[in-house]
Amino acid sequence: MHAMQGRWTLGLSVVLLGLVGALWWAGEAPVSRDEAATVPMWAFSPDDVVAGTVVTGDGTVRFERVDGAWALTVPVSAPADEGRIDQVLRDLARNPMAQPVASAETNGEPYGLGATPEVSIALELTGGGRMDLQLGREAPAGYLTYARAPDGQIAAVHGRLADRFAGPPIEWRDHRVWRFDAGLVRRVTLEGPPGSVTVRGEGQDWWIDGGGRADASVVDDLVTGLLDVHFARFGTAPDVPWDRRAVVGFADGTERVLRVLSLDVEAEVPVVADDVSGVVRAPELAILGMGPADLTDRRAFPLEPADVASLQLDLPGRSWRAERDGEAWRVAGVEDGAARERVAALLASRKEPLGGASPPDAPVAWVVVTLGGGDRTVVVEVGPVVDGFHVARERAGGAPYRVRELATLTQFADTAVP
Repeated sequence: MHAMQGRWTLGLSVVLLGLVGALWWAGEAPVSRDEAATVPMWAFSPDDVVAGTVVTGDGTVRFERVDGAWALTVPVSAPADEGRIDQVLRDLARNPMAQPVASAETNGEPYGLGATPEVSIALELTGGGRMDLQLGREAPAGYLTYARAPDGQIAAVHGRLADRFAGPPIEWRDHRVWRFDAGLVRRVTLEGPPGSVTVRGEGQDWWIDGGGRADASVVDDLVTGLLDVHFARFGTAPDVPWDRRAVVGFADGTERVLRVLSLDVEAEVPVVADDVSGVVRAPELAILGMGPADLTDRRAFPLEPADVASLQLDLPGRSWRAERDGEAWRVAGVEDGAARERVAALLASRKEPLGGASPPDAPVAWVVVTLGGGDRTVVVEVGPVVDGFHVARERAGGAPYRVRELATLTQFADTAVP
């Protein structure tokens, strides 16, 4: 232990010798001192900090711990950049001791510690305690920053600490464009060239306005992607027409709006999220280019195969039913391997667009396919084969679609029972 302390003190002394030389070369003559001495600085745990106020030449920031999270109260009332605050507190707490540089009576101006220090920090601690810290300029030698010790001495602490506090106060707020509970989202609208698309959630199902079922996993990616958008920096919104909008609606009827200037850039894009303006890196906004083709559920029978526990086909006067049994499927009168192949083929079939066809409002149900899985049931009405395709539609809604002729449906129909 003593050897470790000796090496630490020796290291500081070596750095100090370089600092003294740099000060002499710059024309600043430091006062004489014991070069092996150390002075106590800041003894606190970041976990004990409940609030803080930072004053720099850029302005004032105040943050407070609210329900276990950091929130800004100055310059705005908003969620704070928790990573930045936590890092600042850790960096400060790493300096319980420092190397003395000048006495308390020394003029602090050359060190950035005059009447108005480069950085003034007031930390409020649990139990009503308070700690005041002052940071000055970066030292001309070593990875050091001048600071004012609690007894008034000027000391050199480890790190470029003042850099942590640089920049406009608004940059201390949370840089995420949005914070919300994804489980409460019921509607997402994307507007912009060449048009707009809206998806609406009903329980576990999502539907495209004017279209069919949306792929719930893709909608989840869209919502998660919106939550992953971050301001690169904050700023004033330009007074220009906005190219795109994303609108997120919630179960309580409220909505959030993101306006975007353009996606046709490679660097940073001006945006306004509700009433907060700034710029966002263009790749984070690529999700706003999604359209109906990206969001459509392409499965003709839209349940995840692993989630399907039963499958029933109903024809006029006849039915066919399969029940999952582990990895196998049990069907009366059908060998297990054949039953498994038929079910797999049905669940793997894909939707195809109708193209120029003009289907009836509801296809003539040659067969009704009912899929059950957990607390979900999906019913699809399938018409007879016409020109190599079935026309199908979900009974719950959505536009009709085509499915390539399914031999497995014919096989099912041939083995259906009254």
